[in-house]
Amino acid sequence: MTEDKSKSLAIHQNDSLVRVERSIALTNKLLSTIDDNTVTDIDGNVYKTVKIGDQVWMAENLKVTHYRNGDKLASGLTFKEFNKLKETKYSNEVSADVKDKVWGNFKDGAYCHYDDDLVNTEIYGNLYNWYAVDDSRGIAPEGWHVPTDNDWIDLEEYLGMDLQEYFELSFRGTNEGSQLAGNADLWRTEESYLGRPQDEYIIKYNTTFGSSGFFALPGGKRKRQNMGNILKWDDGLGTTACFWTSSDCNDDRALNRSIKIFSSLIYRDEDRKWRGLSIRCIKD
Repeated sequence: MTEDKSKSLAIHQNDSLVRVERSIALTNKLLSTIDDNTVTDIDGNVYKTVKIGDQVWMAENLKVTHYRNGDKLASGLTFKEFNKLKETKYSNEVSADVKDKVWGNFKDGAYCHYDDDLVNTEIYGNLYNWYAVDDSRGIAPEGWHVPTDNDWIDLEEYLGMDLQEYFELSFRGTNEGSQLAGNADLWRTEESYLGRPQDEYIIKYNTTFGSSGFFALPGGKRKRQNMGNILKWDDGLGTTACFWTSSDCNDDRALNRSIKIFSSLIYRDEDRKWRGLSIRCIKD
């Protein structure tokens, strides 16, 4: 009798172990795991990485200021520099080479700090124009690249997005944006934003917020300024995470992804190549 009980207990324990293993396997399929490894860029910046499905992504925004071969990226005019040009009757008295330094006039790779404040870069990374993404010298660390549109689609598919939505230029999915977002303290919590009540801050209150380990941060965007107008920051800190893909649409525009404070979805859009967006790299 004792032997039968022992066998029964062993069978029960084995069944329980199988159920636990199945549960762990399902959890691992649905959620990502923080990769123990890090990646270091040419400037010595060290980034955490995260494995989501079969992909390994940076879990932080890019901060590099040099291409992979050591060449330095350009940096556009700051607010103060541009406003000083306005005071000197910018359009008539400033030389062509100085005008070429204006952010919106760059046709080469360039980066900037949001609001010209280095502290913002330490938290959110740099903002880059798309020409930096496309440069053959490479902005990503060795063995990594700026993701293509298809890389993003693979990520979105793994997180649960429906096939029929992949290629729409609009808000897509259900809660994939919330899954990718992270660090709730950095997403704004004022009583209203663009006229929306606080209970519509869907992204940070969605129950899946931060579950992927991607930790998208609301680092904002840099827009172009026209002659005679002030330099403009758009989609400010705390409201929007914007990421370039390496896939362009035409001479003027390239595809990107945005995660907005008021939605748990992911916005797939085209943007002008001279705008400043964040970059996340993916392992080759």
